[in-house]
Amino acid sequence: MGDFNGWWEERSFLTNMLSAICGALFGIPVALIFLQQISTQQALLIEKRRTVALARKVINNLKVAVESLSPSGMLIAEEKGVQVRKHSEELERYALDRATDIDMQKIRIECQEIVDSWSDLSVMPGNSAAHIINEMQQKWTYFNQEIYTRSMESEIDWIPVSLVNKFDKMMETLNSFNEVSEGSGLYFLEEEMYMGGRVSDDLKDSHPANIHQASRSLGVLARVLTAPKCAIDLLVEIEEYLPE
Repeated sequence: MGDFNGWWEERSFLTNMLSAICGALFGIPVALIFLQQISTQQALLIEKRRTVALARKVINNLKVAVESLSPSGMLIAEEKGVQVRKHSEELERYALDRATDIDMQKIRIECQEIVDSWSDLSVMPGNSAAHIINEMQQKWTYFNQEIYTRSMESEIDWIPVSLVNKFDKMMETLNSFNEVSEGSGLYFLEEEMYMGGRVSDDLKDSHPANIHQASRSLGVLARVLTAPKCAIDLLVEIEEYLPE
């Protein structure tokens, strides 16, 4: 009606004021909403970066802890572990089929050398390993609970459940290797004995049950020696899932 009757023609200042007020009533709320969204997105991005950086730091700390389980280096320990596993498999095949060719003296000598240098290959079992594994468990629990919660809040894609379960199993394995009890397969190390004499030159003519026992004991040694490298491989795989 104001436009129809020409009411606004001589009131340019008032017209401008009302136009500005109308524009502000519409524009300011829209601008505030827009700025709030930008601020929220920026805060989320910052939190994402902090969470990822923290996750990588924990993973790196876990790597350092795992590496300390093998004083002479994981690759050397793994190499010896593969060697022991080969002998374990040879004994198992011989126990099942006595016609299998086997050099029992070679197995005994090579395994004895590994046992004699065990303190250079692994700190498990022992108090040092217990401290390291306990520290690893605490860091992994923090990673899998606290950092997981933060990742969900920051909308970060988390590690696959299957991979998390694999490392949970690895922690259980490491703990079991450090729990020495009679008949556990590592008992002979604590007693400073070489498998109770079960791997000896005359084992070739022994009862199959004794050969099976020797095979199982060597199998345990192999898993202990190769476990740190397996743990590192899992941690590398976990780290690859973290965003840049």
